[in-house]
Amino acid sequence: MKIGVLFPINNEERETLLRAAGGGQIDVLDKRASGAELAPYEVLIGLPNPKSLAGASSLRCLLLTTAGVNRYLNCPEFESRGILLSSASGAYGCGVSEWMLAMSMLLLKKLHLYRDNMRLPADRWRSHGKVKAIAGSTIVCIGTGDLGRSYAQRVKALGAYVIGICRTNTAPGIFDEIYTSKHCEDVIGRADVVAMSLPSTPETRCFLSEALLSKMRPDAYLINAGRGDTVDTEGLIRALRSGSIAGAALDVTDPEPLPDDSPLWELPNVFISPHVAGGFNLDLTRANIISCTTDNLSRYVNGEPLPHQVDFKRGY
Repeated sequence: MKIGVLFPINNEERETLLRAAGGGQIDVLDKRASGAELAPYEVLIGLPNPKSLAGASSLRCLLLTTAGVNRYLNCPEFESRGILLSSASGAYGCGVSEWMLAMSMLLLKKLHLYRDNMRLPADRWRSHGKVKAIAGSTIVCIGTGDLGRSYAQRVKALGAYVIGICRTNTAPGIFDEIYTSKHCEDVIGRADVVAMSLPSTPETRCFLSEALLSKMRPDAYLINAGRGDTVDTEGLIRALRSGSIAGAALDVTDPEPLPDDSPLWELPNVFISPHVAGGFNLDLTRANIISCTTDNLSRYVNGEPLPHQVDFKRGY
């Protein structure tokens, strides 16, 4: 079996993957490799250009290194040739949920405003008044997958009351209350923090609409670590400008990268990071991805179901 890996790996990682495959050949490829360059490989690991998959004539299994899969949902090769597609869902729980926790602290304690104060000598000792604690706060998690659950565990440990919003009302018992998405407007007004970790699907695009944003309290904050297009960007800008919500922390935006002329860059009640909550920046995340990929590769070789095989109808 020939396996192509589209990111650098060390010798230990190579040996781990080879053992999972039961031998074979592993080549490290450029992530921009053309279809002709991908043609010899039965398994690809990483994030190839979706347009190159038409030329990947030997491909039977693509193991992504991200939890998000929307770039690949419209590739006809998966259906026409029966190619398996699996995500790395579950690998990012710690890294992304800790970013969400950090943003909860930052917003509730108004630390972003004090950071801005440092740049202006006249404001360096100016107080921004009352703050909130995570303990005793109500947090609404829109999305109860790996990221939402990992975040819920962390804020519950600090004393928050956590409400989950999910598609099917089947989330685990980590949440104090759980509702389906159609009931979100009934509970979002209870939130001190609304924490989003939704994937990008036709069903979730602009889920947090301007109408739903208007149900939030003016002292509530938004955190988004899922996908940028799950929030109505223009509606969010209007809500932040008018003070109908207190602020937002965004690791994802729509579009990405966020244009230089976006008003979001200039709003004092917004904190933006450039989609870095996940990725390989945390060594634990990389280790999780290698572990997930190793398990998937072993299952593929043995003809077993892949635990995070993508359902193209659901979009994840």
